[in-house]
Amino acid sequence: MAKLSVVVPANEVEVGGVKYRKVERVAQAGDIVKVMSQDYDLQYGGFYPVVAGASDSPGVVDDVNDFVHPFDRYPKDFEVYEKVAEEAQPTPKYREVNRPAKVGERIRIVQLYGSEDRYENGDEFVVEKEEGLAGVYVKHPEGTINGCALVINSEYVVLEPAESAASTTQSERLKVGEYAKVVGSTNGFTERGDIVEITEDDGSFTPFCLAFINGEYAGWQDEVSLVRATESEAEAEAAKQALKVGEFADGGYAEVKMNADGYLSRIVSGSYVEVRPTEVPGPYALELKLPQKVGFHDGYCNADALRKVTRKEYEAATDPRSKFAKGDKVRLISGG
Repeated sequence: MAKLSVVVPANEVEVGGVKYRKVERVAQAGDIVKVMSQDYDLQYGGFYPVVAGASDSPGVVDDVNDFVHPFDRYPKDFEVYEKVAEEAQPTPKYREVNRPAKVGERIRIVQLYGSEDRYENGDEFVVEKEEGLAGVYVKHPEGTINGCALVINSEYVVLEPAESAASTTQSERLKVGEYAKVVGSTNGFTERGDIVEITEDDGSFTPFCLAFINGEYAGWQDEVSLVRATESEAEAEAAKQALKVGEFADGGYAEVKMNADGYLSRIVSGSYVEVRPTEVPGPYALELKLPQKVGFHDGYCNADALRKVTRKEYEAATDPRSKFAKGDKVRLISGG
């Protein structure tokens, strides 16, 4: 019988991905042995599997296909290695958390929406993609978007590993001046995932008065709906709000270069507008005014939708005479 090919790290060997550890005892069926004598038709230093014999005396099949069982009489001729028992992997324990899930997190369906029949309450999935306020995408055989199905935020809870949940448990009550993340119920001003600052604590059932990063009032919130935000989360939210205003913190002029979240109304790509910031966070951070309009109510957007221009460029682009070149033929449509 051919010898086994093994990997030998110190007192352990590995055969086909199975680990064996050296032990000081007589070989038994299921072990493997290393040959330490040249008195047999076995390769010196080779490893062989131990099998049960007809008389229940364990032995090995040698290189000439004979069954030999010298272990009881000559134990020193062999090193014995027993299979290392696989450690049972503990079943992960989770707690259910009511918040928007992130890519890679596990969710559990708890409240089906409408006539949804692709999954049932209790089904679990791993999030493949986030879809903002709408929900998340998960792999599903009946999914219509790249093999994924949309699960609405209200349908699921996030399954956080218990150890992770325990490590993130707040050690003390939130304090005025600290930043928090909304993870539970909302209050009409906030949404789950918002980063807010604690501005007041009156000790009531809904004790915390909140403000958004830009200082705007964000209502009152109960304690269980908030967790302490990390410094990086607060910095990221501040950067996000700054991006909404971009180069237009002091107003200015711009060309609309793309559609974006907000309300653009009659304003289309290529329009030139006057811009001024509002105190509203998000996609309504900037208010727009078309040329020759009286008020600033022609549209709202964020800085991503705009290309900043100089006043000279704005006036040149919005001058009605810029539509005509010398030699053009025109038709009068009004008097004057």
